[in-house]
Amino acid sequence: MLWPGDASTEISRAYRELCLAAPDAVGTALVFLTAPPEPFVPAGMVGKQGVGIAYLYAGDPADGAEHAPPFRELGPAVDLVSEMNYADFQCMIDDPPNLYNYWSADYHNELPDTALDVLVESAQNLPGPHSQLLVASWGGAVAGPAAAQTPLQNRNARWVSHPFGLEETPEGGQVAKAWVKKFRQDISPYATGGVWLNFVGDEGQDRVRAAFGEENYNRLAQVKLEFDPENTFRGNQNIRPAAT
Repeated sequence: MLWPGDASTEISRAYRELCLAAPDAVGTALVFLTAPPEPFVPAGMVGKQGVGIAYLYAGDPADGAEHAPPFRELGPAVDLVSEMNYADFQCMIDDPPNLYNYWSADYHNELPDTALDVLVESAQNLPGPHSQLLVASWGGAVAGPAAAQTPLQNRNARWVSHPFGLEETPEGGQVAKAWVKKFRQDISPYATGGVWLNFVGDEGQDRVRAAFGEENYNRLAQVKLEFDPENTFRGNQNIRPAAT
């Protein structure tokens, strides 16, 4: 679902409240973007800032349709929500190839109005037509009983902010990187300090530790020492072998 950018403040606040009231099977993201030149986008919105909601129901499509109306009542200018294969849904949010990318992310337990204002203001300065700023609803089953069986921390965070700057030239890529970093600085008063590693690039070892927490990281470092003491497998969000 997509709205003109001048509705960003209204939609962001309504989105927050609807997500907090929705069942766990409703998975959503609030997306600030430049409206693309697609046939389904009204001509007057193309090339201008827009705000969208990605809506997914993890369950029976009929149940998903039952929970969608509160979002639809916000009056989107574009509504593409329909029954589809999950893989097709995933492809809808693929990034264009051959661009300079800089991504990051933060966890948030709450998003008060002042935090949403940071999002809206930052979205007004998206670097280029491909960059986006996203907030995903979190928690649910991610924070359920299975959380105790995994090493990743902060699974009970309610939200994840995910800025990704995409540009076409090396110079533009540096502008996009600076925009992402400024957003993270501005939103930091509302962040938990944790991070979902799948949403970030190489941001240093401190961020890897923040994702796992000190206790889990140290335990995994001991495992790494036993099975991969030379750190052969390091092309990832790396857990280094514990010092002997």
